[in-house]
This record gives sequence, structure tokens and C-alpha cells, in this order.
Amino acid sequence: AQRSALDQEVSADVVGIASIIQSAGEAAGAQTTIGSASEGPADPQSGASILSVAVQSTGTFAQVWRAAQLFEALPLPSDVQELDFEEVPNATGGSWQLTAHINALTSSQTSS
Repeated sequence: AQRSALDQEVSADVVGIASIIQSAGEAAGAQTTIGSASEGPADPQSGASILSVAVQSTGTFAQVWRAAQLFEALPLPSDVQELDFEEVPNATGGSWQLTAHINALTSSQTSS
């Protein structure tokens, strides 16, 4: 039972993982886009691999801070590697940009 639950958690594909990440940023009220995604080699034992995703969110400081919190609590096996907050110069209303690098575990293969 535990094995099937674990398999289900890591079965998300690239599009599904990117959608979950983007939805989390947008739920915080921040404009969120996926910049890139790249998959590492699969583990020969488990078949699972690490998907590295770069994401950018823009909004008020409170919105991008909340997006960072949601990225830390994604409903999939993942780990936030880096968070970079930067104030957008000459923006009205104090706009901020968050760049996050997130690693997610997946058993869905993108390459053949």
C-alpha cells in the first residue's frame, strides 16, 4: 500500500509538475511563469529522476513572499533549491520579482 502511494506521488509528468508550481504562485496573487525545466538522469533502481524547474513570480512583496511559502509546501515530492527576491526598479506600486529553483521527483520519463 505504501509503495503504490509513493508511486502515485512521483508519477506526475513535466506538464503536471509545472502546472502545480504555476498554480501555487498564482494562488498567492503573483503573476507566475515557468522559465525552464530540465530532467536529470533516471535512477536505475527506482526509475525516478529529478526535474529541475526555474519559475518567476512578480507582484507585491507580500504576494511573492506568499508564493515562496507555497513553493515550499507543494503537494508533490519537491525541494526548493534557491529563492531570489528582487525589487523591480521603476515599477509603480513597489513590484517585486521572485526567481525560484525547485527540484521535483518524478517517475514519468520525458526522453526516450
